[in-house]
Amino acid sequence: MVIFYDIETKEIKYTERDSMLPNLPGGTTEEKIDLLRKENIGFVSVAYELDLEVFNYKVAFDEKNNFIGLQPKEV
Repeated sequence: MVIFYDIETKEIKYTERDSMLPNLPGGTTEEKIDLLRKENIGFVSVAYELDLEVFNYKVAFDEKNNFIGLQPKEV
């Protein structure tokens, strides 16, 4: 599952199922990443599917900006 998120807020914007790379127009993965960054969107890939439950989480990063998992949103 590919999870697309707002780079500033870390809020999940949308997802792509059954994929580990974004299915966007463009050639290389680098071109796809550049296209997303222009829209202030980042992405991470996880090896599991969460369906709509994924929107109950935010993406979490460590101090070196490495993806470490999904963090439940505070209610």
